[in-house]
Amino acid sequence: MTQAYPSTVQITKSAPGQNCYGISKTATFPAIHRAVTDFFERLQPKKTWALIAKTLQLKEHTAKHRAANHTVYSVEEIQILLHGDNGREVLDMLMESASPIPEWWTEWCKTWELTAIRSEQALLQQRALALDNTPMDRPARRKLKRFVDADRNLSATRAEKETAVGLLAANAGRGRAGAMDAAAAKVQAAGARR
Repeated sequence: MTQAYPSTVQITKSAPGQNCYGISKTATFPAIHRAVTDFFERLQPKKTWALIAKTLQLKEHTAKHRAANHTVYSVEEIQILLHGDNGREVLDMLMESASPIPEWWTEWCKTWELTAIRSEQALLQQRALALDNTPMDRPARRKLKRFVDADRNLSATRAEKETAVGLLAANAGRGRAGAMDAAAAKVQAAGARR
């Protein structure tokens, strides 16, 4: 049996000032659940309940209540969304309302951005290598060689820094060994040259 988040919305018998589901017309539905419903509506504006039913494996009646924001999503249902194809988008949406924004989330977003940049860099490298196999005049060949050399140097420097940072982070609680000192000195020297 699934557990629902505590909510300010409680279903009771209808009374004046309530809709047919017993929910006060002025009740504030939790923002996280409204955001999940909005997410489903962006994916499928018509018959949103059908997408909710299919994704979360719910019956039609239950899915319609979720789509109308009459009942809250359970922890298990949100977990299903996080594990799905759009999990990254769902996580971004859930973290938007975090106040204050956690430091780990900021670092995680930077890591995702760096991953996207590296992917683009790899595509550009492949395009440059494909050009290398085509006939070119001398000035164009020199430009290509400068690009390839600069890219190679950038990749090597980045790899050295990542390795050194990894070594330093892994051994942060211990005294530095000779290899750690050498790696740190190499990173500092590389930074001083630039």
